[in-house]
Amino acid sequence: MAFLFVRQRIVLDGDGIVAALSNSYGLFREQFATVLVVFGITLFLGVFSTWGIALGSGFFVPMPGWLYKLFTTGVIVFNMALITSAYLQLQRPSAV
Repeated sequence: MAFLFVRQRIVLDGDGIVAALSNSYGLFREQFATVLVVFGITLFLGVFSTWGIALGSGFFVPMPGWLYKLFTTGVIVFNMALITSAYLQLQRPSAV
């Protein structure tokens, strides 16, 4: 969780790896509750939704492999968008 925003620091702010790790950890310490909520949402969406579809595709509804891959890719992209949106909101002075 402490390094949840490393990718955003590198891509959006142009930080190097060490600076991105350090800044992500600093944001984690300052905004622990918010980071915990974002992490929990992405964990729920990422793990449990794809796990549920995997069970559904094997037991209840036959699902072609390409459709499962499309769904899981959509979940991953949505999670990255959610993390990036949270990062940008935490960077604003009024977010505190």
